[in-house]
Amino acid sequence: MSNQENSTDSAMVQEALKAVAILPHLKPEERSSYLSALLLISYKLLRTAAGDEFVRGWLESALHEVQTEAPDVKINEFH
Repeated sequence: MSNQENSTDSAMVQEALKAVAILPHLKPEERSSYLSALLLISYKLLRTAAGDEFVRGWLESALHEVQTEAPDVKINEFH
């Protein structure tokens, strides 16, 4: 991977993090709806961008992770 690709990936991750930066400010009961909406939009856009075969593999991998691993991220609370 070139430096330009790494830079682009890093910038995309930073933009994605902005979409979830709101989570600590939401009420706990609002977070699932917000994340579900983001996931649904992302899933549909990913089908358009990468195709159904890619998304199928991604979903199978995600399901395997849900079945075998604990979450490795958390929402930090503001106090």
